[in-house]
Amino acid sequence: GLYAVMEKMRRVALDHSASWSEYPTLQDYAKICFWAIRKLEYGFIAEQFVELEKEHNRPLRVLDMGCGVVPLNNWMQRRGHTVIAFDPLREDMEFLVKNNLNAFYESNVQYLSAFGEQLPFPAKWFDVIVSASVLEHTVPGNDRVILDEMARVLKPDGHLVMTLDVSPPQHLQEGEGALPSGLRRFGYPYQPNA
Repeated sequence: GLYAVMEKMRRVALDHSASWSEYPTLQDYAKICFWAIRKLEYGFIAEQFVELEKEHNRPLRVLDMGCGVVPLNNWMQRRGHTVIAFDPLREDMEFLVKNNLNAFYESNVQYLSAFGEQLPFPAKWFDVIVSASVLEHTVPGNDRVILDEMARVLKPDGHLVMTLDVSPPQHLQEGEGALPSGLRRFGYPYQPNA
């Protein structure tokens, strides 16, 4: 399943067995995806997605938001779904297309460079939106704009599968004032109460 696809990415990155395997983001994700928390996170998403497949019993139209170079979207497309994956990092999307990672993963994902704050899709278009550890990386306040955009492009009976990095309150450094409860800022994950 999903772990086999991720292992394929990891093997090439660690062995440097493809001309494109030195790409820094690919190298990073090949390590990050196998950290305990990330492995649990992607496992959770895969389990939820399989349940949605059973529930709908038809090909789904899926949007993978902030996909980076993680092959989660390739795994979903290989299961017979239409998958559009985007990330605001144009270099990563160009890397995936230029090096034909679809051929490597035996998939057919459409890759776009876009921003979650202004999704280039019609209303009520997707059956499923996947957002794996994306919102905590956005500028504070834009997370709500992105959620509104997700709601706009998601079908009324659609599903949002989302994970968030959560962190306990940070210890204050000298000169820092206490943050209001639940407030986050760039570089700071959500806190459990938020």
